[in-house]
Amino acid sequence: MIGTALALGLALAASPASSQAPPSAVSVYLMTMGPGDAIWENFGHNAIWIHDPVNGTDIAYNWGIFDFDAPGYVGTFVRGRMDYWMEGFPVDATVASYQARNRSVHVQELALTAEQTAALREFIAWNERPENRAYRYDYFRDNCSTRVRDALDRALGGLLRDALVGRETGTTYRFHALRLTKAFSPIQIGIDVGLGPFTDLPIDAWQEGFIPMRLQAYLREVRVPDGAGGTRPLVISERTLFEAQRPPTRDVPPERFVPFLLAGIAIGLVLLLTGAGVQLPALRVLFGVLATAWSLAVGALGVVLLYLWFFTDHVSAYANHNLFHMNPLALAFAVVIAITVFQPDRGPGAARFLAIFVAGISLLGLGLDVLPMFGQRNAAVMALVLPSHAAILITLLRWPPEKPLSAVDTSAYVWRSRAARAQGRHR
Repeated sequence: MIGTALALGLALAASPASSQAPPSAVSVYLMTMGPGDAIWENFGHNAIWIHDPVNGTDIAYNWGIFDFDAPGYVGTFVRGRMDYWMEGFPVDATVASYQARNRSVHVQELALTAEQTAALREFIAWNERPENRAYRYDYFRDNCSTRVRDALDRALGGLLRDALVGRETGTTYRFHALRLTKAFSPIQIGIDVGLGPFTDLPIDAWQEGFIPMRLQAYLREVRVPDGAGGTRPLVISERTLFEAQRPPTRDVPPERFVPFLLAGIAIGLVLLLTGAGVQLPALRVLFGVLATAWSLAVGALGVVLLYLWFFTDHVSAYANHNLFHMNPLALAFAVVIAITVFQPDRGPGAARFLAIFVAGISLLGLGLDVLPMFGQRNAAVMALVLPSHAAILITLLRWPPEKPLSAVDTSAYVWRSRAARAQGRHR
């Protein structure tokens, strides 16, 4: 079990005791932990393991520590001002923790020179001090994996950065966020709605190191000087300390456009069909309830997107093009729709104007996202929202006389409609 796995990991066993192990006797490993069940575990994790056989220490240094129970945690999370910190833990306890949560643990021994190992240990010792250990967490640009990447690059004198910067990957931050989360879950919908164009910019291999498993893969390809005028692989060897029993992660995100489009068409058809029968009191009320609820939901989401842009540090949510389709003014539109439906004597003029405005802004957003310089990958969101905006607009543009039909009028209306159809057939 754990002891056997660690025995493999500690293959470079002991050398003669001394008060201070020479750097050449110290081994450095990158530990990569696979995804887990919790949302914050979906992206994997990593740590730097320093094996010191002389002093008998095996410490895994981890930059992903946070405290759910810290005062004001929810507020700092919402505002994007979460402080994470680094801390070292015994390797056996670290492996046991991930094994208990059915998360794989892989290690790569790194070919650091004595000077590079000493530099890494010196930096970690500095970083571990109470005054230096905390940092402002960012999901994509400054997380537990980028901190590990940067620490290794510092020790390597920039060799890792030189090898990875500018290397095209064909991916984006949104690509990985959707790939590594559960398909069609609320989290994926939140990613589609809440992330802005920053997450759709192409990222290179250096930036893609925010995913621990990608950093692990890239290290296999990096070569470093061998001290004799040539180069050698940075990774000396690899081992698996624990293999989790869980499905593999997806290579690409799930297809979302078609399911979102079908859902959008279904909602739009319901609105259109109930709107087509607004001469009937029951359908008129049903349309009013559905259109009001839809507009309230869209407007409320628009307010959230504005808040994320102007009042938080979530850079990935800034300038979100979904504001074209989830317009905060839809909240006012919801009120006007309710007035139009339930107080028809006021007339549909204001409702028509707002319907044209909301649908027009959404169409403008569609047009802008076709242009490369404005592009945000939000086709799925547009497919979900645009049919309903169109259905409400069409209904209000052909709104019937303001006075709703009474029960007697309704029967007469139905009878006349049937008679007219029958007369048409006789003709």
